[in-house]
Amino acid sequence: MKVKRDPQLSKDFGETLRELRNEQKLSQEYVANMLGTSQSQVGRLERGETNPTLATMGAIFDVLGISLRELLRLRNNNKESCT
Repeated sequence: MKVKRDPQLSKDFGETLRELRNEQKLSQEYVANMLGTSQSQVGRLERGETNPTLATMGAIFDVLGISLRELLRLRNNNKESCT
């Protein structure tokens, strides 16, 4: 059975990435430099237009100083506050 990709997951990840980046007053350019990628790629991630690889996700967590567990908790909290 083929599993469908949930496009909302990419959007949620991107929105959370943007929120965390802004909370820490980090620019897209700074995050891009730390990740070794382009500013436009960070923008695409934040808009949910592309999915990060596991390696990129790990690097994002390092740059933002968070864990996957914290990211998922933030996502769940955001979902609960919207309902």
